[in-house]
Amino acid sequence: IYEWDVKTDSLEWFGDIDTFLGFEKGEISSNIAAWLALIHPEDVVMLEGAVELHRTSTQPINYEYRIRQKNGTWRYWKDNALPLLDDDGIPFRWVGICADITQRKESEQALLKNEQQTRAILDASPDPMVMYDKKGHPQFINPAFTKVFEWTLEELAHDVIPFVPEDQIAVTLSKIKEIYTQGRPLSFETKRYTKERQLLDIFLSAAVIKTKEGEATGMVVN
Repeated sequence: IYEWDVKTDSLEWFGDIDTFLGFEKGEISSNIAAWLALIHPEDVVMLEGAVELHRTSTQPINYEYRIRQKNGTWRYWKDNALPLLDDDGIPFRWVGICADITQRKESEQALLKNEQQTRAILDASPDPMVMYDKKGHPQFINPAFTKVFEWTLEELAHDVIPFVPEDQIAVTLSKIKEIYTQGRPLSFETKRYTKERQLLDIFLSAAVIKTKEGEATGMVVN
């Protein structure tokens, strides 16, 4: 928890920020300049602008940034604060709280990296692939699918792909039910239309997409 005096730029911390960041107690000066000196070079311009903005703006402070520990490692912080206003409605002091969100940010980055790697694999596949939600709406279509069946994901947003021939509907619905009920991958021969209504004989494989808790959220088909 901290208080920032707008006129003097003093920064009073209610908690041991020094040892929290690996410094000796009292080693970090109690002012805005000392705090800015700890901010990551890629984030400091944003925060220098924020300091000037919030000298007069009553807009709540809400920033995420990286701050340096004494050993040189970086921690992610979330910074939220509200102003105390003078008689003219101008901030004279800000009261805020900083929370360490490093674990959350690292998890988000790992997830993003995994998603990027998965997308690269799907994009590179020569076989048409579609990821569906539980309502049967496509959430991802790879380039090979568009090349073969001609639809893009934008054309099919919040809709069902209209490529199942009437004589294949019953068996397709049965297979979808089987996938979700048994939770095992399956394959079968069927037919599908392209966007231009060309009928293709295909062999498809499908598997359920699950959360780490085991809940089915959709399926992937190629």
